[in-house]
Amino acid sequence: MAKMFELMSYILQMFEKGGMDLDLLIFFISYILLSVLTGLFYIGVLLLFIWTIKKIFNMNETKWNALFRFRENKGVYVVFIFPYLLTIVMMIPLIIVWFDMITFEYSVISSISIVMLLTISGIVKFSKLNDIVQDKLS
Repeated sequence: MAKMFELMSYILQMFEKGGMDLDLLIFFISYILLSVLTGLFYIGVLLLFIWTIKKIFNMNETKWNALFRFRENKGVYVVFIFPYLLTIVMMIPLIIVWFDMITFEYSVISSISIVMLLTISGIVKFSKLNDIVQDKLS
């Protein structure tokens, strides 16, 4: 959180000095806002997905362990990645509407860029999850 505030203060300083375009500032602020919104939405979709699995398959501890250890711990990734992909797909129309609503000059390119940045950050986060899963489930 502190790094986000440092980044925002640096961006505002650059903007005040005239070294940054207003469109770039709006893009950075939109990325931060949409990233936080995507994260919150992902938590809700993840919890709903886990609750649905629990209700449909009447999950207990043995079944959860079997699911998580499925195909050399790949079940964990299915449980975490499927809701993330669903979240990204559901956020695409919101991102497009956001850039159209603020009448951003490069709305299509910005929408695609935000989706790509969210996807890349998800890939980085889930690749870090690999080490944690290997340690915990081994």
